[in-house]
Amino acid sequence: MPQSAIFEIPIFPCCLSEITWILKIFGIEIQVPIMVSKAAWIGTADDGWLEADLYPAGTHWVCLFHDEHHDKTTWNGLAPWLHGQGYSVLAPCFRGYGVSSVGGAGGQCYDLDVAATLEYARYRATQVSALGIGMAGSALLEGLCRVREPIAHVILLSPSREPATGYDCLAGKAADALLWYGDAEPYAQAAAATAARLPFLRSIDIQHTSLQAQEYLDDPDYGPRLRQRILDWLVFPREAAS
Repeated sequence: MPQSAIFEIPIFPCCLSEITWILKIFGIEIQVPIMVSKAAWIGTADDGWLEADLYPAGTHWVCLFHDEHHDKTTWNGLAPWLHGQGYSVLAPCFRGYGVSSVGGAGGQCYDLDVAATLEYARYRATQVSALGIGMAGSALLEGLCRVREPIAHVILLSPSREPATGYDCLAGKAADALLWYGDAEPYAQAAAATAARLPFLRSIDIQHTSLQAQEYLDDPDYGPRLRQRILDWLVFPREAAS
């Protein structure tokens, strides 16, 4: 009877969302981790550097921005799933998170990080969309005010405050926006105010729950629904808004 051994073989397939396959060949167990991401480094306008996970696939890039309580690993479920749908995904760590450096402007200038990430994607993509969760919702809007070219789709998940820049500078910066938040979450008022003032087509998905931000991604009920809603918005935003 052949002995069982485990070998790890990294491979780089296209459009696979699974992280690990277990294959049994000739009685030998072979563990094959699916290496769908690679490291990317993004330079910011104030001479900082952001570490990021890049999941390369199609020419539509989706940039994912984490909240204040997590880092880019918050997207370890959603990012490979979107990649499996054919999207290139770019998920940076904000300055001060992971090994991302704090640039000359100091900490919490997350709008500079957003702008740098969107520009990085824009030079490599035919279409760019972005999702911000928690405080990254306002950072995403503030960063949009800095970019030269508009992006396609904005998705805000439980935005925790309104953008410090106001809303006038956002005119023409995106085609549309999807907002998802709970009516009983702590920042529901800020999310509702943001939803009411965005200067582009928007759809507002209000959940009757106290869940917020990362909790939606982890929830066995809301998680799959949210993923599908995000995908629908990326593919057919106007139909999804109706």
